[in-house]
Amino acid sequence: MLHVICLDDAPNILSNIKRLKSALANIIEPDFGLLDELLSLDVLTRRQYAMVRSERKVFERNDALLDLLESEDQCDEFVKALHRTGQQHIANFITQNGGQTQFIIGLTLCFKKSTILFLSYLADNELIVIIVSAQSDLKSVVLLIKS
Repeated sequence: MLHVICLDDAPNILSNIKRLKSALANIIEPDFGLLDELLSLDVLTRRQYAMVRSERKVFERNDALLDLLESEDQCDEFVKALHRTGQQHIANFITQNGGQTQFIIGLTLCFKKSTILFLSYLADNELIVIIVSAQSDLKSVVLLIKS
């Protein structure tokens, strides 16, 4: 019996935004509809909107804006606002983890008297493999998976 299960292919948008903050601060265009869209989506309050707008330089406005994003819901709305204001490339940059798509694949192999759990994930272009087995001879398990 062979089961292939995708355990997690959705990126955590909030953590991506926080990790990519310095790059995002240099590429987001806040002044041509984005802040207004975020206000209309209730991502920003009027006070927050005014505070972000008061920053003198674009990257400072972006830093202030990104610092206000604290929940996944806010980040989902932020990505939606990017799409609505013609900044799809930035939304894609965020959702694709800065160009480093991460995913986890789970594979369970069931033999007559043992079960092997095989997990792999790609992070920063490196494949990480984890094998858990009820079988005592792990070497034979690895050979079974490679064959």
